[in-house]
Amino acid sequence: MKILFLIPKLNVSGGVAKIISAKANFLSKNNENNVAILTQNKGNDPLFFDLNPNVDLFDVSLKGNFFNILAAYKKQVESVLKVFKPDVIVIADNGLKAMFFNIIIKTAIPVVLEIHCSKIVSEKKNNTFFAKRSHQIVVKLRQLSIKYFSNIIMLSEESKKEWNLKSAKIIPNPVDQSSVHSDLSDKKIICVTRNNYEKGFDRIIPICKAINKKYPSWTFEVFCDEKGYFDILKLMKNNDIRNLIIHKSTKNINEYYLNSSIYISTSRFEVFPLVILEAMSFGLPVVAYNCPIGVKSILNSEFGFLIEDGNQNEFINKLEKLILDKEVRIKMGKNAQLESFKYNTEKILNDYKVYLNEIVYNELK
Repeated sequence: MKILFLIPKLNVSGGVAKIISAKANFLSKNNENNVAILTQNKGNDPLFFDLNPNVDLFDVSLKGNFFNILAAYKKQVESVLKVFKPDVIVIADNGLKAMFFNIIIKTAIPVVLEIHCSKIVSEKKNNTFFAKRSHQIVVKLRQLSIKYFSNIIMLSEESKKEWNLKSAKIIPNPVDQSSVHSDLSDKKIICVTRNNYEKGFDRIIPICKAINKKYPSWTFEVFCDEKGYFDILKLMKNNDIRNLIIHKSTKNINEYYLNSSIYISTSRFEVFPLVILEAMSFGLPVVAYNCPIGVKSILNSEFGFLIEDGNQNEFINKLEKLILDKEVRIKMGKNAQLESFKYNTEKILNDYKVYLNEIVYNELK
């Protein structure tokens, strides 16, 4: 089987890049399938995650206004289809150009759309009438475009309900299982995120400030690029934040999970927070805002605290509870690691492979 993935970027540390890299590696191992990935990396920038050498890479260049981008996307994707000749196309790009794929590109090749975002996700704060109206239009276009796909993968039941799709296939993201876990004794709180509005780095700042006043020996270790939507250093300076350490994104995150005691998430939007599952696989209890769709699909009171979105005081209170009571941390941590076993990589990726095979087989009948 020849599989072509369409993804925005592979040279970033995001969850989509990590998952598609893992899927490509799994599907292409032992040359079982021919796999290619089409990106918009703006050239041959180094990939962030390791990729099997037998995975083919294509890159498209998109510039100009929306209509120029659509035209360039159509032309370059059609060129790749002629060269690679896939049996199935998997779109893991939830930008409008990709979600209108079946409208702008006519092909008999079966197409699968993977939804990795909330329908209402926004990349910036919509605090003006024009911005709010523009966002409403984008949401409507997303809902319209998805109806043109007959093969859709959702990551959870919550996501399926949000998009109002009864026939979508649910295949959650997998997480590698850890054979070890943190002893939860280090006074470190960890967060792995991105510097954009969606992930809510700014919401970490008041939490750090409140905790530092009462528990100055506890530190926050946040993995997030300094450059991005927020001026991180300015936020820290203006709020006199002294207990927050910023790390660059890294592939070798496991040792940091093992040396931490609590994981936090302050995202404004999530569809399936892979980093929370990763933290759980190392036995970390979690405190997270209940942002639209994603977090509540995997987090419950046995191994974490799900906080009303934006309720900063409650977030701090629950974080204090974990700081003060190691026994609660240990109990929740054990439950968290057990829960993570449900997302076993081998099982989920085998299910994924079977699903793609069925689509190709049905197309050939």
